[in-house]
Amino acid sequence: QVLPAPAEAVSRMASGELNAALLPVNLASVMFNRGLPFKAAAVTGEGMIHLLSRDPSLSDWQDLTGRTVHVSARGATPDYLTRYILQQKGLLDAADLEYSITSAPQLAQMLIAARVEHIVVPEPFATMADVQGGDQVFRALDLQEGWKEVTGRDDVYPMTLLVISSDLIQNHPEAAHELMRLVRESITWTRTQHQEASLIIEEFGILSAAMALPAIPNSGLTFLEMDQAKRSVEEFLQVLYSFDPSSVGGAVPDEQFYWYR
Repeated sequence: QVLPAPAEAVSRMASGELNAALLPVNLASVMFNRGLPFKAAAVTGEGMIHLLSRDPSLSDWQDLTGRTVHVSARGATPDYLTRYILQQKGLLDAADLEYSITSAPQLAQMLIAARVEHIVVPEPFATMADVQGGDQVFRALDLQEGWKEVTGRDDVYPMTLLVISSDLIQNHPEAAHELMRLVRESITWTRTQHQEASLIIEEFGILSAAMALPAIPNSGLTFLEMDQAKRSVEEFLQVLYSFDPSSVGGAVPDEQFYWYR
């Protein structure tokens, strides 16, 4: 099921209608801290946020001084990540972050139409702006590299988690394991079969096949179970907590948040 917003997935999991969902990492933390019975099973997406610009001279974070940057979705990962990197570089007050346009697709279109100059959006909307903007739009700053610079880490931040209900894990473990296998296979297939995957993406009304095709390689698709990914998830949540405790629900989750097969 493709739902219009992560909050709807959370609502359906809370009601017991769904056994599993893909959620932003910080939203999964918020819901866990509210007592929703599920476990983080795998990271399914990582590092897919970019700052795009119509100014080819913009190539360093210092260049944002005095500029207005439109960021999609205040209180979501692109917002927190942008502010965290700027804060760590001593530039948080130098750039003017603007949140009046909350839709990432709309922001991409406004950049293409030269109605705004600088935007921060996740994939696939960064690719949309890049492709449709032609030689007038540039991938100016890579937030993945910015994250590495300010944290000293070699890997990028996790973006999305596969979460599975505690009931399924405890009472139907074979189903939970089969679900993990199928999600892994789906992601592996999508990463290699771009053409076929783009047609399915269009069929589900997510994105046109023509736009999905170039976006898939940029979308940070991965499948890392918690024995591999727990450290990066925990450190990412700790960074968000230190910057804004409410972004993770008031606390970094304990070991009960994670499921190790």
